[in-house]
Amino acid sequence: MKGSFTKGFREPKRCIRWLAKNKGFSPEFFEALVTLDPNAEEGEIRHCRIDTLTPGMILQQEVRTGEGVLLVSKGQEVTSALLIKLKNFHARRVIPGDVTVSMPATTLAFVKGAS
Repeated sequence: MKGSFTKGFREPKRCIRWLAKNKGFSPEFFEALVTLDPNAEEGEIRHCRIDTLTPGMILQQEVRTGEGVLLVSKGQEVTSALLIKLKNFHARRVIPGDVTVSMPATTLAFVKGAS
């Protein structure tokens, strides 16, 4: 099924035309799909120190204590409250001082504009 659907639809415009003709999709779904930016969630991935994290970044790794206890799951957005907790855990040497994060495009643009 997958191969038969995607065959010949590698170009976005052809996919859009096909979907527009297909009556199985609601207009709201179709509009959301057409306007969806496939790169919206992607951003620059970087390794940074906990003291340089900013709200809006997305953790790209689990944060665990030295004993292996999970504190924060991968994919969690850094909030002000989470940032305070991470800094406190790091100050007490419960967690390492650096993490891998991604910066959504809006956060990335703000950070680059500020530097």
